[in-house]
Amino acid sequence: MATWSSYPESVAIWGQPLIDLNKGGSSMARNKSLEDLVRSDLGSTPGLTEKAMFGGWAFLLDSKLLLGVRDTGILVRLGPGNDEWALKLEGITQTIMRGKPMSGWVRANLDTCDNTKTRRKLIQKSLEFVQTLD
Repeated sequence: MATWSSYPESVAIWGQPLIDLNKGGSSMARNKSLEDLVRSDLGSTPGLTEKAMFGGWAFLLDSKLLLGVRDTGILVRLGPGNDEWALKLEGITQTIMRGKPMSGWVRANLDTCDNTKTRRKLIQKSLEFVQTLD
């Protein structure tokens, strides 16, 4: 039977620590102020849910990942071919997972998220794309 001592000291996904097994609990990289801004921007969107995911906080629309919030900014799902406009903006980069670029996904840093107009446009475009998914 495995014991706590037979596991590594922390568990990580994509290099981000999630749980310190010696301390117990979670060390999620959350930014509750940014989560509140995003939540406010989304308003009372029907079908919207939230949950802890990938070491941050995720917003889902009809069970489909819309965007994620971390302490470093937001991960936004714009859809393949829909991200070119966003990548031209300062503070927005293509999402890289396990060394591979993810088409249609962008990361916006905290400075970019502070720009209400840009943040809301990213969220609106994400909503528009995710609503097209079956």
